This record gives sequence, C-alpha cells and structure tokens, in this order.
Amino acid sequence: MKYERINKKYTKIIVISLAVIIIIGSVLVLNITKAKYKTTISVPIVSGTIKYTGGNADLNVMAVYQQKVTEENKPIKCINGDDCYDSKEEIPQSGYALNKDKSYCTLTTKENKLENTSIEYKYGKVYIGVSKKRTKCYLYFDKMKSSSEVLADLGISERTGNLNFNNVDEGEYLDSNERTQMFKAEDDFGNSYYYRGRVKDNWVKFGNMSTNGNPIYWRIVRINGDGTIRLIYAGNGTDISKLTRDNGYVGNAEYSQISTSKWENESNNYNYVGYEWLENNIHGYGEGATQSNVLEALNTWFNTNLSDEWNEGAGKIDKNAGFCNDRSFAISEDNLWNDNMDDGTLKGTDKIYYGANLRLTHQSSIPTTDDPAVPTFKCSTNGHKNEDYFTYKGATGMQSLAGINITGTQSLKYPIGLITADEVVYAGGVPGKATTKYWLYT
Repeated sequence: MKYERINKKYTKIIVISLAVIIIIGSVLVLNITKAKYKTTISVPIVSGTIKYTGGNADLNVMAVYQQKVTEENKPIKCINGDDCYDSKEEIPQSGYALNKDKSYCTLTTKENKLENTSIEYKYGKVYIGVSKKRTKCYLYFDKMKSSSEVLADLGISERTGNLNFNNVDEGEYLDSNERTQMFKAEDDFGNSYYYRGRVKDNWVKFGNMSTNGNPIYWRIVRINGDGTIRLIYAGNGTDISKLTRDNGYVGNAEYSQISTSKWENESNNYNYVGYEWLENNIHGYGEGATQSNVLEALNTWFNTNLSDEWNEGAGKIDKNAGFCNDRSFAISEDNLWNDNMDDGTLKGTDKIYYGANLRLTHQSSIPTTDDPAVPTFKCSTNGHKNEDYFTYKGATGMQSLAGINITGTQSLKYPIGLITADEVVYAGGVPGKATTKYWLYT
C-alpha cells in the first residue's frame, strides 16, 4: 500500500504500518487501529508458534518459505517464482517480515485459495484467522531492511552527536547530499528516528474527509522502535499551500486543527488529568474508567474520517500501537509530590508533580541553568507501563527491550491517543520558551 509523501520532489514512499496523530486545539493527538482476535489457540511448530482463532477448525501449516540472502546478508530480489525463497521447517524469530501478498491459505489444493484470510506475524508468532476444517497455509517471509537502509530509501540520513534540549531548535538539518537528517533515541521497543527543527519534507497524504472528500494531510513525527510510523494531523484540503507557511516548514493554524475542546470540565484535581480517569486512582486505569472530553471528541472524528483506513482487514493502521499518558511521579530530593501519598491519605486536591515535570523543566532540589532537559520516548516506569500506555481494546501487546510484554490498558474504543510533551521537546520545542520556526509549530 502506498502513502504519498509531499515535498519539493513529490517523492512517493511505501509505509507498511503506521500510527496516526490528530490535533484538537492546542492539544496534539494520535490515532491507531483495531485488532481482530478475541480467543486464540496456540499450536507449537518447531521453535515458532502459530496462533489461530476458531472453535473446531483444523489448521495444517503446509510450508514456510524464507527469502534467500547474499553473502553480505542482503535480500535476493525475486525474479522467477519461488526461486528466491528457501523452504524452512520453522518460523523466523527475528529479522524477517511476513509477505502478506504472497502468503495464503487454501482448502484441499493450492489453487483453491481462501479469500480474506487474516494472517499476522509478530515476534516469532503467526496469528491466522481460520473458520474451516483442513485449512492449509503457505507462509512467505522476506528479509527486513535495517533502519539505516529504510532511511536511505526515504532519502534520509542519520544525524549523530549530542543535543542540548534546553535550547529552542530552529535548525534545518541537511547532509552533504542535501538530504534531511533524522535523530535517534531509544523507545520501549527499539531505536526511534525523529524529525527535529526546521523540516519541510515530512508531509504525508493519507485518507479523505467524509464531509467533503478532501485529502487529509499529516506530518511524520518519528519512526517508532517497532518499525511503525507516527503521524500528526496537519489539516485537509485540495490546496497544500493553504496548510503550509514559510515554504512548508511550519503548518497553518487556521487549517491544522479538527476542533477545540476542554480537556475535562473539572480542574485542580488529579482525578481528572488522565486520558481516561478513575476517581481516587492516580493512574486512572481500571474497570469503570471515564473517558476525558478530549478522548470523546477524538473518537467521533476518528470514526467519521478514518473508518475505511482502520476497518477490520484493512491493515492500514497499526492495531498494537499505544500512547503514553505518563503519570509516574517526579521523584527528587525535595519531595515534589505530597507527603500524604505514602500513607494512603492522598486527596484529589493534593499537589502532584509528574515525571515530565522533572525531566523537562529541571525541577530538582537546586535548579540551575546547567540542568539538562532529558526527554524520553519510553513510557512511565516499568511497574506502571500497562497502566499509562493507552491501547485499543483488542491490542495483542508487544515485547519491550526490557523483556516486558506491554499490552497497555486495552481500554480504548478506538486506537487513538496523544503526542507527549517529550515528543514536542524532541521535535525542537522547549517548555517556557517561544519559537515559531520548528516544524511542529502552527
């Protein structure tokens, strides 16, 4: 599937899966997808595992094919049928991606293909939705490119060196070949590559508005550590010039929001700061949680304008992506959080400082101008990742670099979330300092 990336060369790029970000007023927000499976049965297959839905369906994996590689571990391009694949007896555990165009399931013969069979591959496991007995599946796996190869295909190079996140960043980063450079930082799932400063070639056209049929425009925030791409809503219309200012470096505020909304009707109370909230629950996650006003507004927009892109079987939006609502505490020498928190008498009106306050605004015991801002793409502390990482109700979860299976809250009606303050700082913003030049500004 192709997504058109808008820049001065009108380069077309191919995106396998993505996350989608939306803006409401001054709040920047994000979108994702839906999962298909509720009940699964696990069937061991050598060192891999196949999971499939169904009651009495029989599944027979007939063959696993793995793309051949050169001596330099580069994939061999397919020319004549299956000549570029080796038959294997186990599913690859890493370094390969399922070729959904070539993979298929059949009944009785290879020619009797089943239409619309759901096949997913994640972390050495294959998830197959079957409903008929004696189903036989043929699975093809292609060698994945490295992150540097993907960036090279997009005309992007990796920038190295330390950054000072205390300073407003208005720079335009080009290499010797006049290609935009991306910066690298680790998230929970791997290396994430992000845009920073004055950037004008991270525009993407994806989807259409239901009201007028206009194309919807986005900007790439970063390539996530799991290989998906995170986008932020930038407006819609047939004339791209209306969405841009300064030759495409920054967006036009008149066109780049979907509506305005209060976060929540209540204020001065920690109960209501969550994307979803629960009375007298610091993290706001659990049975009976209430949606914030902003989440309800985004659900409506997402359902109205992106239903075709994320409907079951569409495969255009990543169903496992999640969004961090980090409510870890700011722990520092001078006890920035209220002392009552430890003895169980915390009240909703007590003052609480969260982790981003400490990371980004230097709230230490003796603040100095030398205290560095330390943004992070990692969500919350290990003990609360599944409480602060908001995911769609059918998300199957992903293995983190720390070996934690992060399923998130699995509470969202639609996979939709928020950009974090940390992501804004990575993009070039600084809390308390004004800038109009970096790409996230409208």
